[in-house]
Amino acid sequence: MKRFLIFSDNHGINIYLKEVLDQIGTDFDGVVQLGDCQNAETEQEIRDIFTCPVYMVRGNCDGMSKLPAAALIALGGHKVFITHGHIYGARPSVPLMTDIAKENGADIVMYGHTHVPYLKKVFGVTVLNPGSISIPRQEDGKKTYAIMTVADDESVDFEICYHNE
Repeated sequence: MKRFLIFSDNHGINIYLKEVLDQIGTDFDGVVQLGDCQNAETEQEIRDIFTCPVYMVRGNCDGMSKLPAAALIALGGHKVFITHGHIYGARPSVPLMTDIAKENGADIVMYGHTHVPYLKKVFGVTVLNPGSISIPRQEDGKKTYAIMTVADDESVDFEICYHNE
């Protein structure tokens, strides 16, 4: 079994990520950060926390970051298209995200930008937005992240998780 941590929109505030990791540990097979780290120091701090691969994309608040705006990566036998989402319109739409995933041969698409968690399988594509680990915008106002678990048979399970405040 493989586990992956997915989060987005920390906006230079890593304290909440560190609090989550104090609870769940850092033992992951990979980490995906979906943009809006805010600066190179925050990007590096995230990379320094983990010993596993860390995949990152640039968000609309990442200024001069040299990170890519999108990437196609492999996680536990799955092709995953990752992006912050802002380059796909002011608010990424689920149909657009599924189209982008299919165009890139991905069965999973992950994006951030909205600060609102979303998880649904649409037209055969799993669409995931982990929400924001620092500045949530959904009605309950809870900070969120996601865990992706891939079994040995490559079946996948996702969980939207809440930061305990």
